[in-house]
Amino acid sequence: MANAMRMIQYAILQPSLQIAAVANRELYAHEMGQRMRDDGMQVSASGRGNSTVRFVSPQMTRQMAMQLVETAKIPEQAKALQFRRVVFSSGRRSWSYDVARGRLR
Repeated sequence: MANAMRMIQYAILQPSLQIAAVANRELYAHEMGQRMRDDGMQVSASGRGNSTVRFVSPQMTRQMAMQLVETAKIPEQAKALQFRRVVFSSGRRSWSYDVARGRLR
């Protein structure tokens, strides 16, 4: 009986939880965009359920992407917010960080 109640609660709450997760990912991208705007960086969430966060700057290089991964705590935040990918792009080239695997490619 208790198991059935949990399943019913999950079915009722799941859509709300998904909506909140999508909104939290969008809010994260917006706030990071505000912080990094002075450095010429644009940040946005995209993809199904805002599952990808993109950091775009004309000056972006692979080394800069690696530095952001290592020093800005982006992977930890991306994992906590359930992003699937983090994309760093110069507009011409891009590098993806796979959150599940924890590596930049």
